[in-house]
Amino acid sequence: MKKSIILLLAIFALGLSNPALFAATSTATATVSATVPSLATVSLSRDTNSVTRGTATQILFDKLDCTDMTGGDCGFMYAPYRSEQGKNWHIVQIVANGSTMSLGITVTGSIGATPLSSILKVWSGGFYRPGATQPISGTPSAEWEYATGWQRTLTQAFVGTVPFNYQLNVGSAAAGSYSATVTFTLITT
Repeated sequence: MKKSIILLLAIFALGLSNPALFAATSTATATVSATVPSLATVSLSRDTNSVTRGTATQILFDKLDCTDMTGGDCGFMYAPYRSEQGKNWHIVQIVANGSTMSLGITVTGSIGATPLSSILKVWSGGFYRPGATQPISGTPSAEWEYATGWQRTLTQAFVGTVPFNYQLNVGSAAAGSYSATVTFTLITT
């Protein structure tokens, strides 16, 4: 009897020092099912550092470059002004969840007899995912590009922003007030 009590105490003591002898495990699984609808949305805003001048849906040219900056070129206007470094960038906000997405620009209208498409250029800062400090490689402009015909295609879904600024070559345009339309088209497949 004494031996059995000692043996039971030894087993009990071993169990206390090794809780795995009394551990129990159970699992249950659930499957995940998701049907994600296709999205392609594009909207316009201003850079968060912007000053109050114009609206998000307006590209405003109202100052010659030579008026804006010492040494500026009177044949050009910029939106935002070149002196507004880091301010008033025109931001295109995108949600596109296809396997590819394409953003393109077309320009309609004219400045007098001059088609706007022949004198309006854009500079794109590239495609930025939320919180990113660097754009997706290959998406920023390397030089001023004509707005009509500007396009970038990504072979991936994209949620984020594309900042733009604009150059208007007014060297051959007569003075006056004009309006035209810049259309951003997003296609996702």
